[in-house]
Amino acid sequence: MKLQIYLQKSGVGSRRKCAGIIERGLVTVNGERQTVFWHEIEVGRDLVEVSGKAVSIVDEKFYYILNKPLGYVCANSDGFNTPTVFDFIRERYGIEEKLHSVGRLDKNTTGLLILTNDGDFTNAVIHPGRKVDKVYRALVKGIVSENQKKEFENGVDMDGYRTAPAKMEIIEETGDGNSLVEITIHEGKKRQVRIMCRSIGHEVVELQRIRIGNLTLDGVNEAGDLIKIDGEILFKRLGYNQKGWCSK
Repeated sequence: MKLQIYLQKSGVGSRRKCAGIIERGLVTVNGERQTVFWHEIEVGRDLVEVSGKAVSIVDEKFYYILNKPLGYVCANSDGFNTPTVFDFIRERYGIEEKLHSVGRLDKNTTGLLILTNDGDFTNAVIHPGRKVDKVYRALVKGIVSENQKKEFENGVDMDGYRTAPAKMEIIEETGDGNSLVEITIHEGKKRQVRIMCRSIGHEVVELQRIRIGNLTLDGVNEAGDLIKIDGEILFKRLGYNQKGWCSK
């Protein structure tokens, strides 16, 4: 089995994340640093370690839904001792399983977050070709015009990358001259919603993810709430059926 796939099946993260870990020289095989993605692993015989900790393919898959609170990062560590969502669930709920997040929400974004140790599932959900909708509720500075809304929906430039068409619904104009909007995208670029809003002249004040596919915050209504969910139910809510992944 290729090293990158081995790490993914060990719950380290998506294929992309595993590739980055290998590239950074954080992986050893039988004590020797390995930077080749396709290095062959003999399951059950080779000792694979990430940052000095042994990893192995796990049989039991775990799936959790978290209403991410403000001030936590989704990485295992950001190098600045910022508290992570994994610190949070360990301290509040006593969850010790090695998990990763399915996609990320930045430190100042709250809302719907899936945590799992299933790397195959993660790769399927975050792959842009799946077109799984991610829906956000955003409070932005200023009043969003219809022309700005159309500009947003047609896609904007992000450092040379043109975002795919998106949706924006103007929910209301707040009393302080700001706007509450609902945004739907199916990509997952870093800080994408914030950058897209800024590109049309509106800084994000507050941002919450409220839906992924047909999965909502139902059951995790308050920030910090966490529930464990059956994998089959989760797949269906995200748009997976017997015919495979679909956009609706």
